[in-house]
Amino acid sequence: MSNSYCIALQPICDRHLNHIGDELLYRSNAKDKSAKFSDAMVATARASNIAFYEIGLEQLVGKRMVFLNAPKEWLLKPELLPPRPRQIVIEVLETVIAEPEVLEALEVIKNKWYLIALDDCVLNEKSDLLLIY
Repeated sequence: MSNSYCIALQPICDRHLNHIGDELLYRSNAKDKSAKFSDAMVATARASNIAFYEIGLEQLVGKRMVFLNAPKEWLLKPELLPPRPRQIVIEVLETVIAEPEVLEALEVIKNKWYLIALDDCVLNEKSDLLLIY
C-alpha cells in the first residue's frame, strides 16, 4: 500500500433525492475510481484520519451523515470508532459474518449511539442475525 492516498465522498440520497449523507471512501490516489488496497483495516484508518481528524466533519460534510465502511477487525475494536456518533453510520461490510464476537461488538457500537447499516448485504441465514442492528 502506497503512502499516497486520499478520500472520496459518494452522495447518499433519500427516496426524494435529497442529499442526506456521504459514504466515505478510501482511494489510493486522486485518479482512482475504485478502491485499491491490500489491508481493509489500514484503508479504513487512513480514510477516517483524513475525514475526522485532518479535515473535520463540519468542513467536509456539514451536518450530513457520514457512512463509514467497517471491516470486521474495525468492528471488534470500538475504541477505533470516530467521534460524533450521532452523525456516523457504521457500514458492516458484506464480508462480515454474524459470529458471536461480531454481534457483541455491534451491540456495543449501537449502545454508543452509532447507526449501523449493512453494506451490499445479501439476505441469507448467515446475515439474518445482523438485521437486528
